Amino acid sequence: MHNFRDFRAIRANTEELSFARLSSNEAFEPDDLVEDEESSYYLYEISKWSQTCEPLRVMGVVGILRITNLPDQKGYETEIITDEALYSSTDPFSEILTHEQTLDEATANFTIAPSLAKEGVGPIWALIDSEIIQEVAPMKIGPISRTQDDDSYAHRIFVLPQPSAKALIKGAIESSQIILADGHHRIQRAKVELASQPAGSAIEMIAFVCAIDQASHLIRPIHRIFSVSWSNDEIESALLELKEHFTGASIDLPGPYVTLITSNTKMKLPISSSISTALSLVEERLGADESAKIEYSSDEDYAISKATAPGVIAMICPKTPIEEIVDSAINHRPLRAKSTLFYPKPLPALILKEADNQ
Repeated sequence: MHNFRDFRAIRANTEELSFARLSSNEAFEPDDLVEDEESSYYLYEISKWSQTCEPLRVMGVVGILRITNLPDQKGYETEIITDEALYSSTDPFSEILTHEQTLDEATANFTIAPSLAKEGVGPIWALIDSEIIQEVAPMKIGPISRTQDDDSYAHRIFVLPQPSAKALIKGAIESSQIILADGHHRIQRAKVELASQPAGSAIEMIAFVCAIDQASHLIRPIHRIFSVSWSNDEIESALLELKEHFTGASIDLPGPYVTLITSNTKMKLPISSSISTALSLVEERLGADESAKIEYSSDEDYAISKATAPGVIAMICPKTPIEEIVDSAINHRPLRAKSTLFYPKPLPALILKEADNQ
């Protein structure tokens, strides 16, 4: 069904580049990049000091998820990816894009390199279960790359070259029950923020995405879904649980938008009587906060403009019915491009290509 392999990393030189350059939508120049000599897995760590001076950390491993036997689905084209097709240029540095730019329609004003805009291929950040993390973390070497974002989160990348670490990671990935690929690190960053928030704050709403964790070692926001060992009923039950928390009584919305703003505890939901269940939950969570304010918007551009402001953690899910999500999981299909967007966007500090010996 899928392979999660080690890789060689072409990554942004975070020792030299500014945060503004790292978070821009422009492709990196060759001089902005460094390439690791050895093929490996990497440990990606996001950390921030709490008010009690205790470090808050989230760690995971990165690799390339390679999809095989991908069925066609209406609305977009799919293609089986081979090693040769991943990079069409003879110079791998000529068209290096950030993680978000490898997704079809990732940005409205940027032309995606054809060799990189492939369904199911791209840098994937995966959180494997904590026991595996605890076992491989002492094997890390580095950091080989580091930076700090505008919200004072430290991002560090360590290398895990040891065969024993590779075997543990590969086994954890292959035995996972369900994989929801792409963007996982953004939810993990939100969880770090959640840990520092007082009980009852609006940021707790982000926790509904993590309901899948009750039945799986992997928690990843919905962008592409592939089931491995769950039965169809188990998949449907787990994913429909999101419906209860997210869209309330109806799933026939033009596009639900939820924006969580940590600085002033705001949340946005579309104007619709069909979201009464979700709205009640929001009001309950915000009831103890006198400064809380609920805004409504079904304007995607407006929601995105608000979501990208400093201090914001947001989830925007345009026009993706839960039935489509369930169907994708059961039939091993990717969802449409831009099915789910999470903000803040991850630092595009890790740019990957497959190792020559893979």
